[in-house]
Amino acid sequence: MAVSVALLTSTASTSNTATHLSASYTPSANAILYLFAFIDGFGGSDPTISIDDYSWTLEDEGAYNSAIDKYWLFSALSGASPSAGQTQVNLSVGATGINFAIVEVTGANLSASPRVLQSVFNNNSNVSSTNPTGTFASALKIDNAYIAGFGINRAAPAATPPSDWTEIVDDGHIVPVNGAALAYRVGNETRQTLAFTAATGTWGFVGIEVDAVRITTQPFEQTAAVGATAQFSVAGDGLTAYQWQDNSGGSFANIGGATASSYTTAATTLSFDGRRYRVVLNGGLLTSVEAQLIVPARVGSLGQFDPHMRPDAWF
Repeated sequence: MAVSVALLTSTASTSNTATHLSASYTPSANAILYLFAFIDGFGGSDPTISIDDYSWTLEDEGAYNSAIDKYWLFSALSGASPSAGQTQVNLSVGATGINFAIVEVTGANLSASPRVLQSVFNNNSNVSSTNPTGTFASALKIDNAYIAGFGINRAAPAATPPSDWTEIVDDGHIVPVNGAALAYRVGNETRQTLAFTAATGTWGFVGIEVDAVRITTQPFEQTAAVGATAQFSVAGDGLTAYQWQDNSGGSFANIGGATASSYTTAATTLSFDGRRYRVVLNGGLLTSVEAQLIVPARVGSLGQFDPHMRPDAWF
């Protein structure tokens, strides 16, 4: 599967200050970065982000614990050549505590707008209860990435993520203990309702689905008469770079200049018969299926024997 998820940095701060700085981190090239922020005791305006090389966009927000505690989600692109840096979350006023984590998703559809295919935010009506839970509005796509978590008040964030999910954040701060947890899964999630178990407190649940790069139309077998051309093509979501290759009996090799979503062969000869074609996408992130070219031998005029004809066409 092309898409993957990784935690870059996680910060838990108990200081009642307006600025909170992450540790240094280096994202992967061509990734989407997501910053999840859970802030306790904050009544100011939306936070801003500074001290890094990325342009952050607010994707989602919500409130829990009688709107005393808040959640924000930001996204940014890492770019082709990211470098090490830090990120600072700036609040208009101080907060009693903050958890924020930066998660990267590689193999995502970088051209998607917004960068979250769908999201869910849910709180438990400001009543202490177990199992932070949320339900997505639509079924999750089988090859996408999913990230979910919660901020919690008056309880430790320790909880068990949904089955077959991987926990990447479980941080607490201040007394009484508040904090946040995050987990992810890549592909094959059939549940729309997700829950973390054994976490009792006043919580706000968040979940997002990130669209993956995918091939929607594969190249397929083509037949071309001697002297004609054949065209192979590919289509998909988030495809940004193409390199067509062919194989005439050995191994696949790049075709010079064949860097578009379709490739047209030169005028064919019988030597093209059986040649296979494929396309490498987004710098090797995905590779299409192989498609064969068939070049039938011609029958001579008036049905006479043609020495260039394939033996299986003689009868």
